[in-house]
Amino acid sequence: MAEVYEQPRGAAASKPAHARRPGVPAWAWPLIPLVLGALALGLSLRGANDQRAGSSQPTAGNAVTDMLTVVNAADKSTFVGRPAEFANVKVQNVTGNRSFWIGPNKDQQLFVVADDPSNGGPPAAAAQVQSGQNVTVSGVIEQLQGAAEAQKTWGLDAANSAQLAKQGMYVRAKQITGAR
Repeated sequence: MAEVYEQPRGAAASKPAHARRPGVPAWAWPLIPLVLGALALGLSLRGANDQRAGSSQPTAGNAVTDMLTVVNAADKSTFVGRPAEFANVKVQNVTGNRSFWIGPNKDQQLFVVADDPSNGGPPAAAAQVQSGQNVTVSGVIEQLQGAAEAQKTWGLDAANSAQLAKQGMYVRAKQITGAR
């Protein structure tokens, strides 16, 4: 005997009740991880290409070698935490036993503090520099925590403290070569 399918009253005549489900079709579910994987791969390759092409975006692993790039940057905070190596830069002004300004002139300079020897910084003799001398400075670019604290800690006068506050950062030098 043949089965007779009876459709309930008011139900749609075109499809049985079990076939009318809203949502993502069953065939699409295996494709979702593939699409997401391809997207992730594309984004990771794009980032690698940007680094190879000399992207101007700073990253924590890339040492900054052009002091003027830092000094002239509109947003200097993007350099905070990055290693820095500035070769053959002129000492503009010595402000203390372990602190000085470097740069080509007084309008384009960066503050340097020789790290304490107990923290991996240069010995006191290597930290002694003279105005007009060319040095190579290697260290890390740090965020200034407060001009008043810097003035007190590094013995800065009001003018140097104000200039440092305006800049908002400095180089914590682990090595200074060329110093007398």
